[in-house]
Amino acid sequence: MNLRQLRDNIDELDTQIVDLLNRRCQLAAKVGEWKTLHDIPFYVPEREKELFERLKEKNSGPITDKSLFFIYREIISAAIALEKPLKIAVLNNINNNGSAEAARKTFGDSAQYQTMESTTSLFDALERKFTDYVVLPIIDKNLSFIEDVCEEIPLNAKVCAERKIDSPATSGTYLIFGNQSPEPTSESRTLFIIQKINSEKITETSELMNIEITLLNNLKYKKLNSVLCEIKGHISDKKIESFIQAVKADNKDNKVIMFGSYPLLFS
Repeated sequence: MNLRQLRDNIDELDTQIVDLLNRRCQLAAKVGEWKTLHDIPFYVPEREKELFERLKEKNSGPITDKSLFFIYREIISAAIALEKPLKIAVLNNINNNGSAEAARKTFGDSAQYQTMESTTSLFDALERKFTDYVVLPIIDKNLSFIEDVCEEIPLNAKVCAERKIDSPATSGTYLIFGNQSPEPTSESRTLFIIQKINSEKITETSELMNIEITLLNNLKYKKLNSVLCEIKGHISDKKIESFIQAVKADNKDNKVIMFGSYPLLFS
């Protein structure tokens, strides 16, 4: 096969791809209409997780999983934008530029992005529905907890997803906040605060129950005697539910404040 024939074959495939993409967007628009009718969020992180897992399973190459995910991220972003472009808010802070990268890797280039000066202003915009989602860093490239950001997160905030970024320019862990409660996935996480308890006791309880737990902050959150924790698993899991109950039962003063359960998205 000569070069002209190879190019003709590529042109033919491009025509098919464009046709299939438009057909996919037409179906996505019908899904969007159904979501609007039933007041369901347009962005569903657990659905994204499920889709990307399926793509990874079906991908036989030569395209890499990472490249395939990038392509589909933009397909999904464009499809959502046909119905309602998502508004995403991040901090306007030179030390948190990774938030913009994490946001774009989550919502694609068809979303509308806005920057704000403080964590408080981000959540105020979310509460007033001036923005759909907030993306915040919780762990920086040095694997240090970003205390000044996270201590401003309101206690009624809802985490929708978590994304880890590992690149030469920017690395860190980011949380996506919104107004929904995702369903369980293969890699769910649960974030919560436990008041009136020390970190050693939490670690001891988690080890006894074989729970994977990360302590993100020790006894400083909002000046409360509390610990910010992330557990591997969804709150609907019996094991996680039992752990929370065990923590509460250990001391009648222990109080658990939930930020929600959410999927760990592909990097």
